[in-house]
Amino acid sequence: MFPAAMAAGRFTQIGIPSPEFFGLFVGYTEIICGFLLLIGLITRIAAIPLLIDIVVAIYTTKIPILMHKGFWSAIHEARTDLCMLLGLIFLLSLGSGKWSFDNKISKGKS
Repeated sequence: MFPAAMAAGRFTQIGIPSPEFFGLFVGYTEIICGFLLLIGLITRIAAIPLLIDIVVAIYTTKIPILMHKGFWSAIHEARTDLCMLLGLIFLLSLGSGKWSFDNKISKGKS
């Protein structure tokens, strides 16, 4: 809704090259891979682009806060990002659960 503040404008502010392209790319990646995680389809593969996305987000937005405002401000701002990071690491390492499409597909193969 607010592209100057959220999408390409935000990416320009933090120094991401080709902000118009990467704004759309990141948006589509988050929607598609997030949906795949939600339904449990190719969970481990879908977690990889999201891990790259959240690491770049932490590096470009939270590390500067750490450098300029200190540890507590950075942790306060990064709490959601860190939860996403840890959740994605969990899904990458353990995969999806018993109600996922991955589980239904693997039962059909055995």
